[in-house]
Amino acid sequence: MGSFGERMRREREKRGITLDSISQTTKIGTHILEALEKEEFGKLPGGIFNKGFVRSYARFLGMNEEQVLKEFTEVAGDPEQPLPDPPAPRRPEIPQPKERRSWGGVATVVVCAIALLFGGWKAARMAGHAAGATWSRARNTRSQPAMTPAKSVAANNASSSSSQGNEQASGVPATDQPEYVATATLQPASQTTTTPAPELVPAAAPTRTEKFVILVKAHKPTWVSITADGKPFLEGVLKRKRKIHAYSQVVLKTNNAGALAVSQNGKPLRPLGDRAQQITVTFTPDGVTR
Repeated sequence: MGSFGERMRREREKRGITLDSISQTTKIGTHILEALEKEEFGKLPGGIFNKGFVRSYARFLGMNEEQVLKEFTEVAGDPEQPLPDPPAPRRPEIPQPKERRSWGGVATVVVCAIALLFGGWKAARMAGHAAGATWSRARNTRSQPAMTPAKSVAANNASSSSSQGNEQASGVPATDQPEYVATATLQPASQTTTTPAPELVPAAAPTRTEKFVILVKAHKPTWVSITADGKPFLEGVLKRKRKIHAYSQVVLKTNNAGALAVSQNGKPLRPLGDRAQQITVTFTPDGVTR
């Protein structure tokens, strides 16, 4: 047994503290505390979890945490793990200056629109007057009584007799007068074809990106490390439950998978692992990856 484990055990026994009491307070398994005292570092999860256990153990015994952690690092040879890179800051959007409108161009467009409207109104009015005049002439022609063939022959005979009498009385021969026949053609009023207005098709609503919810419950206090969309959310002992909202992913790390129950969008998920098992799980809108 090396110097580190022997010193930790000696300090604990000097204070009359058992491993069970330390485990109940720090929520560290007794098998992990025994591994620290026996320097069986291969049974430990490794990385930041080991250092967290050593700090909690030293703090409970009232020892210098930094000194104990330094001795542990020298004995265990556990390299210092770099912290994750912070998220890149978003570059603020600089509003672009608005283009100035040319009022001269706007005035020209307005004048052209008014001229077009006036020209269309005038053409429609002239077409209406022409159609009214045609309809009036056709109506007057229909109102005159038609002359039957019998009446036409009688009128011609009367006209001939009158002409002969005038010729005999005056001694001047009657001149043949041409007959004029008045005809009127009824032209139907122009029919206006109405083009149906095009149907307005509503534009499709933009797809809104919604968050998904991860609910983590702890059956007993357990150390966890949670990040949401690349940002740190929680690192420490989870005693009850926490709800995480994210767009793309949620990463969960723990050293006691069997003590956690997870649900996504209200739907319970399968157990993450066994008791005292170290895991790293990634939750996305499509499912769970390990």
